[in-house]
Amino acid sequence: MLSNCAHKESNHLFSINDQAFTQSEISRRPDFALLKENNAGDQEFQNLIEYFFIENLTLREAFLRNIQTGYSVSESAAINWANLNFNDNAELISFLSRNNFSWPDIVIHFQRKITYENIMDLYLGVNDVEIKRWCDNNKEVLDFMWSEWAKGTKVSSPEKIPETYAYQYCRSALIQHKASNPMYKEKAIEAISRGVKIKWSIK
Repeated sequence: MLSNCAHKESNHLFSINDQAFTQSEISRRPDFALLKENNAGDQEFQNLIEYFFIENLTLREAFLRNIQTGYSVSESAAINWANLNFNDNAELISFLSRNNFSWPDIVIHFQRKITYENIMDLYLGVNDVEIKRWCDNNKEVLDFMWSEWAKGTKVSSPEKIPETYAYQYCRSALIQHKASNPMYKEKAIEAISRGVKIKWSIK
């Protein structure tokens, strides 16, 4: 499958299925930036290309560059999300590494976000009863989250949190818990993209 992939030719970095990708285009990707920062060799770039475009290629077609229209909507949305949530590539790369995400994971997520009108129905798939039960049984987590949450509010204790915020507060705790499970990876990204602040553990 790599027979059509020309790495580091004079006018483009590589091509797949007659689509050319220049270094300036690929350098926007955090994975590429990390390799460049570490002075990666040609073989490492080749391996990166294989990872991007060969493994599970049917899923990753969503972010292949279209010559006529530029980056797909999902790629643009992912880049916009990254710009809003991280100060620089280093922060984004650290986030991806800590949570075992790849840039394609983020791009594919935004493709799905655009495709499914009822994405919020998938918002971790938790209901009020589950949230209350989990929060009642995890007071130490709530206490920690309260200490973080309180840094941005003048409310003096969790009991003083307005009812309209209490549900989001507890759901955030449950998201933090469930996000450590790989099956919730997609929905954890959704939570982050909608502004829920999760304190990720470094493993």
